[in-house]
Amino acid sequence: MTDGEFVIFSGKTLHGSHNTANDTRIGVLFQYATPAAKVKIPLSWNPPIAWSSYKPPCMQVCGVCDSGNNLLIPRPAR
Repeated sequence: MTDGEFVIFSGKTLHGSHNTANDTRIGVLFQYATPAAKVKIPLSWNPPIAWSSYKPPCMQVCGVCDSGNNLLIPRPAR
């Protein structure tokens, strides 16, 4: 892959590769949720699931979100 390229994986796909470059790779996870959904980070997947108290940053794409459930980051300036 070169700068500016990206790959989209299905959420159920496990993936990995060998990084032959000296540069560190950065991964970003984008997920869609309705504004009313509370976005949470699991601390484990073993029942009962424990959830982090940290609110992950969320970006509003369109519409109105006044639920206060999530940490909304500001949109970039034009």
